[in-house]
Amino acid sequence: SIYLKDGQYQLYVQEVHTLGLGDLHLAFEQLKLKLEKEGLFDSSRKRTIPILPSKIGIVTSLTGAVLYDIISIAKRRFPGIEFIISPTSVQGADAPQEIAAALDRLNKYTDVDVIILARGGGSLEELWAFNSEMVAQAIYESKIPVISAIGHETDFTIADFVADLRAPTPSAAAEMAVPSFIELHSKLNELKNALEQKVLNLLSTYRLKIEYLANSKIFTDPLTNLNEYNQKLDSLERDFLVAVKNVLEKRRVQLTSLESKLEALSPLSILKRGYAVCKTEDGKIITAAEELEVGSKIEITFSKGLAKCQVFEVRGVD
Repeated sequence: SIYLKDGQYQLYVQEVHTLGLGDLHLAFEQLKLKLEKEGLFDSSRKRTIPILPSKIGIVTSLTGAVLYDIISIAKRRFPGIEFIISPTSVQGADAPQEIAAALDRLNKYTDVDVIILARGGGSLEELWAFNSEMVAQAIYESKIPVISAIGHETDFTIADFVADLRAPTPSAAAEMAVPSFIELHSKLNELKNALEQKVLNLLSTYRLKIEYLANSKIFTDPLTNLNEYNQKLDSLERDFLVAVKNVLEKRRVQLTSLESKLEALSPLSILKRGYAVCKTEDGKIITAAEELEVGSKIEITFSKGLAKCQVFEVRGVD
């Protein structure tokens, strides 16, 4: 402060700390680094807190306001919630062992859905039990999700880093563990109203579709539709018969043309023009006079009929 008359400054010492972080801070950082390397803080192993637990386990001291605050807030939010208290001391030389044993009891002998590990505010020394490796291992090995609520919002302990969820205060832990019955009821009403409206909209849509179908021609005057389809069928039948007839006529013309071409190329057509085919007795076709000898017997085929002859003379042979 300043003494205005003489202009003097006066210093009032309120707190004294050792130079640096101090032994407890150093021990805290060393243990934190060790457990982090061992994977106790990994977010991948943290479990989800149930949305609506039926039973809540509480690990804290039976004395003090923490236990009362948690229960009163939780019951106010959801009156039907149940609690199982696993009491422990929260500071002192035996506290770490008692806290670990209290967590183990809830895991072995109860069916709670979530555990709140809590104590009120205090100095670093007073909160030190929650910075022990024994408590960290007990939280890590718990089969039940754990919410840590140690001290005030600015207080951080090793237990906070291992727990599945950290609450800034014990009262906040109760709010995080237990949903509000009023909010849930309101949300359910919203969903119910939305579902009803959706159903009504669907019913209205289907009603319009049914009315449209009921007023359509197929229901109001089915015979007219049947007559129309009969007419269409008759028309299709006529078109089909005409198409088949056209195809057959086209194929007949093509066949006649091919027949004419085959007829023109046929050996019989050549024979009709006065030519004949001469064969030996064994059926070999004779193409030159030199293939014959006087006295040979041959067979001559005409366009109609054949004649068997004997050669009396062969000419034009060198």
